[in-house]
Amino acid sequence: MEEIDSVNQRLSLRDEDAGTMEQKLKTLLLQNPYTFEKEEEEEMGSEGGQPSGLYQWKDLKSMLHATNEELNSALRLVSAVEVNGYWRILDDLCIGRVLYSILWKAKVLNWSLSSLDGDKVDRLPTWGYSTDVAFRCLELYASTTDGRFWELDTKRVCLELS
Repeated sequence: MEEIDSVNQRLSLRDEDAGTMEQKLKTLLLQNPYTFEKEEEEEMGSEGGQPSGLYQWKDLKSMLHATNEELNSALRLVSAVEVNGYWRILDDLCIGRVLYSILWKAKVLNWSLSSLDGDKVDRLPTWGYSTDVAFRCLELYASTTDGRFWELDTKRVCLELS
């Protein structure tokens, strides 16, 4: 039964009337968005194989019939991040919690919000957050000129947290 569902899903993704690649990608990734609860206890498929509703790069490329550049662009447009080898859309609550943690840690450790050191933010996994998730949060709410130091966009951060 699962095999038939998978074939039907692939056929619907090939249908040109089904929407843009970004819409198709978002539909796939929203089957299993990244949340802290799911990170702690991933729901495995019935045979103990690949977790249900999770897709690796090769799966998405095959299902969407996209080039590397097209898929990479679409993944950025839908704000997806690769966590533990699977592409996920971050749950809004998850993004908010990571952002709060970055701000709290910056305040407690007296970090400048206009010059967050990426090496220090890289230590957030000790708080239970994936490095990929922390850096995706920075990509959403900060800018960098050299890939190491990040400047938080205070307007965007305030709008998100209000």
